[in-house]
Amino acid sequence: MQILFRVQGKISTFGGPKDTGMKPTEGLALFSGQQDMENLGLGDFLLPPAQSPFPGLGRRLDPKKPYFACRWWQSGLSRDFLRSTWAWIENSQSGARMRARPVDSGPAESTGRVADLSPGLAAALRLKTDDVCTVTIDDSTSEFGSDFSHAATSAPTAFSGPKVYTTAEWGAVPAMVSFFPEKPAVGIVIHNTEYPNRPPFADPEAEKAAAFANARTIQLDHMNNRGWSDTGQHFTISQGGIITEGRHGTLAAATAGHVVRGAHAPGANDDWWGIEIAGNHVAQYLVTDQQWASLVALCKWLTRLAGHALQIEPHDYFVPTDCPGKIADHIDDLRAQVGG
Repeated sequence: MQILFRVQGKISTFGGPKDTGMKPTEGLALFSGQQDMENLGLGDFLLPPAQSPFPGLGRRLDPKKPYFACRWWQSGLSRDFLRSTWAWIENSQSGARMRARPVDSGPAESTGRVADLSPGLAAALRLKTDDVCTVTIDDSTSEFGSDFSHAATSAPTAFSGPKVYTTAEWGAVPAMVSFFPEKPAVGIVIHNTEYPNRPPFADPEAEKAAAFANARTIQLDHMNNRGWSDTGQHFTISQGGIITEGRHGTLAAATAGHVVRGAHAPGANDDWWGIEIAGNHVAQYLVTDQQWASLVALCKWLTRLAGHALQIEPHDYFVPTDCPGKIADHIDDLRAQVGG
């Protein structure tokens, strides 16, 4: 791997309609307009078109998305390359890192800072103004995501891999704590929800709605009935293969190969991802083809983010339990497909 650009120093944040330091008509140095971003698969980095007085492309950046600005004229990299690449942004103190997209140039050298991060990116890395980060671009960036079916038509983002719907997308209530500790990933624990089985919906929107409703049900059960601070597991996979983020902060930590502390298996909560397969599989193995395909893709992605092979075990490996039921008989198949 060859490092193409690296800089370390203090950060600030920018972007979105609430950025009072950004001119209402300000553009983005790497993009001539919205169509540029759409063509490169970055349309979801923009908020819906704003009414005057905030028509500028810079003001339309979604502050929750992982993007940043840096002084590219010092890198020697071409504008075209930067428009279609990504970088590692690392918290230089904690070592936590995320992938993010360059969208603009700056900040000015007179500020004493080397990069402007989106508010969402800074929050995910637990960085605040004048904290130190490291920005790195290497020659592997164009190849990232090539194992996934959408790679040819969609530019990589911080969460490249199988589609995972975030806690915000499925309507999670806030966790009872501000953040959860995280550690480098060791393995993956497979669970079943033990909620009633159902066939996948033929209508994708109906399947998504059902998956979102199930995610909300699980969270409320875990918080209200079990007294936990949030959903216990990290991911849930619906009968139709819809993957939802569980515990808050899971996706942000995963991009650095880390696990936020969960509540899914004693002895594995700190550094094992917990994946719930929707349905009750105690008496009979009822995992659908869509669920299995999403499970394999998710495990492969998590393994790639971790940067090493992950141990994959059923819930009953850790404690006496009937979870995940008959799915436990298929763990060897899962290991083989993920490792292969």
